[in-house]
Amino acid sequence: MPPARPASPAESSDSFRSAQEDISDHFTDSEIRALLDEATGLKEEGNAHFRAGRWEAAREKYEQALRTVPKRDEPPPRPSSNDDEPEGVPPYVEDPPEEEAEEEILSPASLANGSPNGSGKGKEPAEPPLARESRLARAVLRNNVAACFVKVGEPKKAVEACTEALKDDPGYVKALHRRALSGREVGSWSALSTAQEDLKKLIDILPPGSPLLPGVRATLAQVEPQLAAAAQKEKDEMMSKLKDLGNTFLGRFGLSTDNFKFEPDGKGGYGMNFQR
Repeated sequence: MPPARPASPAESSDSFRSAQEDISDHFTDSEIRALLDEATGLKEEGNAHFRAGRWEAAREKYEQALRTVPKRDEPPPRPSSNDDEPEGVPPYVEDPPEEEAEEEILSPASLANGSPNGSGKGKEPAEPPLARESRLARAVLRNNVAACFVKVGEPKKAVEACTEALKDDPGYVKALHRRALSGREVGSWSALSTAQEDLKKLIDILPPGSPLLPGVRATLAQVEPQLAAAAQKEKDEMMSKLKDLGNTFLGRFGLSTDNFKFEPDGKGGYGMNFQR
């Protein structure tokens, strides 16, 4: 027996939440259309909260919209060129929660089979229109959630939200940029490494005349020395913990790690000397 469908596509998102695991098995096209329309309305409510400075209320609306959009059931394709865009299919148009004057607005044609704000390379088979629209909706909403976390000073959660957005849209410029800036705020070696990769990717995919490029290059130049410093700091912290552990063990024998000296052996390795 096929799984039961919701009684009406116009019901609230909570009514649909338990049936979102597989778009094709649980929803008709008209039901998916209704879910996307409902998510758009919730997103607009979130935008109104965001513009009024009500960050938590905005995030709640965006997350409610995310629970409404059908979930991803297969890995999304890589962003591709716009040659295969289905005719007459309106893209899920991003309505960002804040104006970002430094980022150019790309034409709707750049949305085909890929990123709302990116430029892909190579070709992939065209996605079903509603699956594509659902994918882009999820990416936009998660990026908006990240913007809320930025506003309340939670860069780690902003990084996580952007990462989820990029799973649906790997070439999403705003998510890449926001993750890079938030990762820099986190400051750990892993976060800075991801920020460095994101900034390099932005330099690769942005058009040469993009007004975002100068800032991206400047940020990359600042991240690289921060990354080296973070790597050294984490290495020092790890060695300190190992030393403390070693001293705990060696102390039973009246020794400490200071009794062991590591010196280069001239062959690319280290030799250990014992000293009392």
